[in-house]
Amino acid sequence: MPNKKDFLLVYNNEPLTDVELYWYNRAEFLWKSDRFELRKLKYDTVFKNKQSENAGNGSNRWKDDVPTEMLGGDLIPIVQYNFDTFKSEQVFNGAGALQGDKKQYTLLLNRGDHKLNNEKEYTVGFWYYNKGELRTQVTCVIEQCDSAGNDCNWDVIWNPGESMIINGDWSYSTKRFRTKSSVGQISVLLVGGKHTRQQLYVDDFLLAEVSSEPSKSNYHKRIANTCLNDEKEKIRNTIAVIKADNNWLNQVKSKSKQRNISLDSMLLLDAEWMINLSK
Repeated sequence: MPNKKDFLLVYNNEPLTDVELYWYNRAEFLWKSDRFELRKLKYDTVFKNKQSENAGNGSNRWKDDVPTEMLGGDLIPIVQYNFDTFKSEQVFNGAGALQGDKKQYTLLLNRGDHKLNNEKEYTVGFWYYNKGELRTQVTCVIEQCDSAGNDCNWDVIWNPGESMIINGDWSYSTKRFRTKSSVGQISVLLVGGKHTRQQLYVDDFLLAEVSSEPSKSNYHKRIANTCLNDEKEKIRNTIAVIKADNNWLNQVKSKSKQRNISLDSMLLLDAEWMINLSK
């Protein structure tokens, strides 16, 4: 960042994702009209570095480093690597991190079946060092193969620069996915441009199953913790109105699929949007 000025958030009354709602709730209210709302998000709130606070917490450090609200619900860990035995020039947590050459393939998860079920949803997450020009110009890949490790494809790809979860010089890169088959194999890898001379650094890798009802508990928690009693009642009443209107409910269901979030979460977002619109 060229400076350490605070951020101005402009909210247009559209429903927010879990990550967007997290930052919205931590920003200071400035001004509001019928169409827009302005909030100030302090630089230190976004870029506060908590590395020293969380160092040495073992394989479950992600629970402290990444708020559950940002991940959209509870996760069931399957594979966790803290890379503490690896030597690295840059470390987010603990004693070590994975260091790799961006122009080569850097393997985060070895190819295997990992006991995944194609009827369930999973997520991959890790901390990625973001400091420096072009540092995040790298492709993250979930490679899916058949049971013999052949016929592989790269259907799931993303870029760590898209992350909105930032801690100091590190970004938490995460991606939800489903496997094509319950008997296939997957691996996770990173690769940059063939002409780059940069190194990449990764810490605290996690492969996890997304709980079958991740957002439901989060949905009730958000109502209980962030709303006053009268606001709770307004939200419940608005959700009841939406559910009573089949056309409206079908629109909400469609949006929940597009955003890859639960119906409960989408109902909450739409209810909050309607209430804010009426103020």
